[in-house]
Amino acid sequence: MHRVGLVTRHFKALFALGALLTAAPVYSGAQATLLGSVHSDSSNIPLTHAEVAIPVLRLGSYTDSAGRFRMEHITPGEYEVIVRQLGFVPKIMRMTFEADETTAQQFQLSPSPIILAKVKVLAPDTARSLDVANTTAFNSRKAKGFGFFVTPDELYAAREHAMTTVLHTIPQVWFYRLATGAVVAGSTESGKRCYAQVYLDGVKINYAFDVNSITPGSLRGIEFYATLNAPSDYPAGPNYCGVLVLWTRLNSR
Repeated sequence: MHRVGLVTRHFKALFALGALLTAAPVYSGAQATLLGSVHSDSSNIPLTHAEVAIPVLRLGSYTDSAGRFRMEHITPGEYEVIVRQLGFVPKIMRMTFEADETTAQQFQLSPSPIILAKVKVLAPDTARSLDVANTTAFNSRKAKGFGFFVTPDELYAAREHAMTTVLHTIPQVWFYRLATGAVVAGSTESGKRCYAQVYLDGVKINYAFDVNSITPGSLRGIEFYATLNAPSDYPAGPNYCGVLVLWTRLNSR
């Protein structure tokens, strides 16, 4: 009888402990939220698809068409928040996040100065020779079957259309429309959407290049590659998706 009483009390204790554990909430750790907007400091225009990131936590968010963003699941603590957009000077701000709190912050970015590449003036014979060499290399890369190519005849046929019309024929390419009205080519790789690295006549462009600033009739060739398939002469820089290579005509047709 004494043993039965002990067993009964033992099961009652286990039952009570199980009920307590079942009723107790399970926490995965309190987290914080950051929301706000990104604007140009010179015009106060909202910046679309600007990146707001906390690199050490591998967290990031992009602004919508109104320049607004929201980043969740931030572990409480003090971190550097980086805000960047092509064509603007990145901003780094150290911020503290408290558990179960939402922090609102408006960021303003300054336009970055455009540094033009040095221009080398070539003699007509040298320029013509370079044009032939680039055309030969273009055809050689096209024959290998890597990438997507638009030929001189196709570009001439589309000479009265906007460049976006031609680039729409490349399946991987899509577009960003910036607050300035510029249209920038981009792509999607590994689930990430970002700008394409642009080369104009073999020269890397280090700013947000407006594809509609040139016309199809002014070009003699277009190449587009996924980053991993890009030729070694035309690599994609960090944070770019794909490579867009544009070749201009030496003379009008």
